[in-house]
Amino acid sequence: MTEFTHITANPSQSLIPSPDQLREYSLIHPALPDMVMTAAVKESARAFIYATAALIIGGAVALALIGGFVYLVINGHPKAAGSLLGAGALSLVAGFLRARLRAEPTQDQQRSHA
Repeated sequence: MTEFTHITANPSQSLIPSPDQLREYSLIHPALPDMVMTAAVKESARAFIYATAALIIGGAVALALIGGFVYLVINGHPKAAGSLLGAGALSLVAGFLRARLRAEPTQDQQRSHA
């Protein structure tokens, strides 16, 4: 009878399994550790691209809000400018705070608080 080990990933930890887990994977199939490492590298690259794109889009939105604010003030619409920057800035700040609160602390942050 074959015994299977169920291994789950924890997103707050590294995508790379421990050496013990890799040895267990090699018992299942010799090529499995290489496949797991390749998948981890691809996922890290995807996460980096996603985070970079999010920062670029967020910066563009912030610049558009500020540009719209300046345009409206120059053309004599201070109330509209206040509404644009007020609502836009509040939603940006709320989004950044939500993302920050959802993020798990990194190992370096955990060590600095210990």
